[in-house]
Amino acid sequence: MQDTGERGVQWMGESLEVLRDLPADVRWTVGRALFKAQKGIRHKDAFPLRGRLRGIFEIARDHMGDTYRVFYTLRCPGWVYVLFCHRKKSKRGTAIPKHEADLILRRFRDCMAECSERGER
Repeated sequence: MQDTGERGVQWMGESLEVLRDLPADVRWTVGRALFKAQKGIRHKDAFPLRGRLRGIFEIARDHMGDTYRVFYTLRCPGWVYVLFCHRKKSKRGTAIPKHEADLILRRFRDCMAECSERGER
C-alpha cells in the first residue's frame, strides 16, 4: 500500500460483518469516510475521540431514528484499522457505554501490538 501513498484497511473482530448488515445509506457514508481516511483526508462525519480513546476516530451517521457508529484509528503507518461498528442502542445521550469503550480500547491495543510486531511503529 505504501507505493501509492494509500493506506490499507484492516478489520478488527466482526466489524466488517456488522458493517455489511447496516442500511445502504449508512454503508455508503462509512465507505466514503474510510476511503478518505485511506487518502489521508478526514471526512466531515469523522471526529477524533478524547480521553482514554485518544487516537481513535468515530464516524456517526443517523438513519431513520437510529444512530450508527464506526470507530477506526490511523495510528499504524500505512493502515486504517476499523475497530468497532454498531447501531447505538443507549438512550443516554452520546456517551459510549463502558463495555463498548473497553472493547474498542482492547482492539486498539491489539492493532498497535500487531503494528509493532511488523515493525511499522
